[in-house]
Amino acid sequence: MNYNETESRGNTIVNVEEAYPEAHFIEYFVSPDDEIGMNWANLILAFEEHENDWHLVAIVVDRWAI
Repeated sequence: MNYNETESRGNTIVNVEEAYPEAHFIEYFVSPDDEIGMNWANLILAFEEHENDWHLVAIVVDRWAI
């Protein structure tokens, strides 16, 4: 799990930090369950503060792709 840090593990660009520059991020990494290690996934939740309350503003799924 990462806080305010995202990793691009595949061949797609993860630009959630650019899309939500004021947000705080929680990234959950789901490890691969095969020998090759290619079926991993990331779940990124982006939160922004507004009037002293935190709001979920984005849900991003990054996963293994061919």
